[in-house]
Amino acid sequence: MLCSHVGRVGAVGVVVGEVADQREREVVGRRVRRHRRRVERRGVRVKPRAAVGLREVADAQVVVLSQVLAHANTIGYEHHTNQMVRRVNGERVTSLQHLVRVVELARSNAATTPYVRFELEPHDELVVLPTATLEETTMELLAHHHIPHDRSADLRRSAAASMSVDGGVEP
Repeated sequence: MLCSHVGRVGAVGVVVGEVADQREREVVGRRVRRHRRRVERRGVRVKPRAAVGLREVADAQVVVLSQVLAHANTIGYEHHTNQMVRRVNGERVTSLQHLVRVVELARSNAATTPYVRFELEPHDELVVLPTATLEETTMELLAHHHIPHDRSADLRRSAAASMSVDGGVEP
């Protein structure tokens, strides 16, 4: 008698567990769909701006800050998602490669450039990061999030070539 009762409780527990799993999948599915809709809406704002002649250089790219990873140096900036990067330290960004060069220049001149300033659109927002701790912050974020490199292979190659050719950042 006791065994059959335990068996029924176990079966009920399994059924309840399956229902809970199904509800959890539905909730997660709704959240994912809602996030996709938000991203799509935000992305729509970027496309027309890029298409209406904001290009000043023939090979210009639209550089988008898709997400800010949480760290002590980025507190207050986590809400910035899917925004165009217009300027870095007052210099208009023409491509992702150009953005990397400007940030590398700021890092190499940390004594004269205490902060890296990213100007974002469409709301004219500003992200300011301390140059002195940029390398350390980057390494901590890479390790914490299990990211193997701070940039793609082509940007690593171009940075290495730029450093070996002229010993610094291209104009």
